[in-house]
Amino acid sequence: ESDPDRAESELKKLAKLKNTDYKNLSNLLLFKLQFEKNAFEESKKTLKIIEDNIKKDSYLDKIIKYYYAQVFMEQNNKNNFDIYTNELLSYGGMWALLAYELRGHLQFANKDYGSALKNFNKIIQNQQSTVSIRSRAQEMIDNINLYYDKNN
Repeated sequence: ESDPDRAESELKKLAKLKNTDYKNLSNLLLFKLQFEKNAFEESKKTLKIIEDNIKKDSYLDKIIKYYYAQVFMEQNNKNNFDIYTNELLSYGGMWALLAYELRGHLQFANKDYGSALKNFNKIIQNQQSTVSIRSRAQEMIDNINLYYDKNN
C-alpha cells in the first residue's frame, strides 16, 4: 500500500512463476493496482491473462467477468458492459445482484435515473440480498431521489 509501483514490480515477477495459483493471485492483485490507477487497457490485458489460465466454469471465471464489467463501466463501453453483466445475471444469486448494482451505477452516471432506480430496487426487493449490498442500493436510491427532486 505504501509503494504501489514497487508492489506492481514484485507482482509482475510473481506472475511469471510456473505455479498457476500464484500466477492468478499475482495477476488479480496487479489488476487491482492497474484499475485503481485508471489504467483500463492494462487492466483488460491482465484479466485476459488470468482468463486464459483458468477453467471456464470456475468460480474465478465469474470474478473475472465481474471485473471486466467494472472496467467497461468505467470506460462507459455499454456494449461490452452489457455482455458481461448479462453473463452475471445468468448465474443468478449474488452474481445477479452485483450485475444489477453495476447496471444501476452506469445508468446513474449517464443520468438515466429511472432505469437506475429499477436496478437498485431489484436488489432491495431480492430476499438473497445481503445487508451490505442492500445498504449500498438504498444509499444509491436516496441519491437518485435527490437528483429527481432537483429535476422535477
